[in-house]
Amino acid sequence: MKKLIEANIEAIDQALELIRSISDDQYRDRVNGRSQPGAHIRHILDHYQSLRDGCCSGTTDYDCRRRQSAVETERSIAVQELVGTKQWLESLELVSNRVSVKSEISLGACCSVTIDSDTQRELLYVLNHTVHHIAYVSLLLQFNGVSVSETMGMAPATASHVRAAAAN
Repeated sequence: MKKLIEANIEAIDQALELIRSISDDQYRDRVNGRSQPGAHIRHILDHYQSLRDGCCSGTTDYDCRRRQSAVETERSIAVQELVGTKQWLESLELVSNRVSVKSEISLGACCSVTIDSDTQRELLYVLNHTVHHIAYVSLLLQFNGVSVSETMGMAPATASHVRAAAAN
């Protein structure tokens, strides 16, 4: 559990590094009138908030989101929330508790399921989800001409592969 918490903190630190390195306009800019970095950061934060709520209530609902909220357009709010998420992760107990996870599963109709899980498994899920969306943010920024580190949003397994290849 400790390593999962540390890995999530590392991902949050990467998100913080990324959005602190860009301007407010770059945070808000849409690519081709569609996706914007701020929407992906908000989406990351919503998942952590859902997990945090689930740790208290016993049910994590990843469909509970704040679409079109200020965190999508105000970089300072995103930084504040990411720091708060990091503090929450640092305060987590090192025991895995049971949690129910609710989520929509169909594009064609309203249909959701609730399954049993635990905080350890959900920390792994939000970690992978966060890395995935940091990669999206990196691509959006690069599309708009912003230079981004090649390791930004890199999957941990890919980083291990690169290290192993470099060692040979």
